Amino acid sequence: MEYHFTKIDLNRWSRGKLFCTYIDHMRIVMSLTVELDVTHLLEFSKANGLKFYPCMIWAVSKIINAHDEFKYGWGPDGGLIRWDFVSPSYADFHKEDESFTKLVTGYSPGFPRTLSGRQKIVQRLPRLCRTPAAQLF
Repeated sequence: MEYHFTKIDLNRWSRGKLFCTYIDHMRIVMSLTVELDVTHLLEFSKANGLKFYPCMIWAVSKIINAHDEFKYGWGPDGGLIRWDFVSPSYADFHKEDESFTKLVTGYSPGFPRTLSGRQKIVQRLPRLCRTPAAQLF
């Protein structure tokens, strides 16, 4: 899957001046906490034999991708960019050694495709990826 983005020209962007003020003169921290009722998603997951966590990650990814405000980042040259889409990432927990592997699947607005992509990655994960970095060197 290819990832595409648009470079943002801060001199031409309507929010460019305000953005630069915040970046240059303020300590910027982004955090979003909301209270959600996930009862229906939990029931759907159970009724369809699905794990709740990947279902929740898909739902959050769909919401993020519906709003350009959540798709900004820094490009390879350090300039501001807006991603065409943001792909979901998952923390895959390993009970045997209490470590995690970060999994990233290509974003798809279609629910089953995203989950099947995650499952394929989990099934193909080599044991080396589950080895803590400290043990590799």
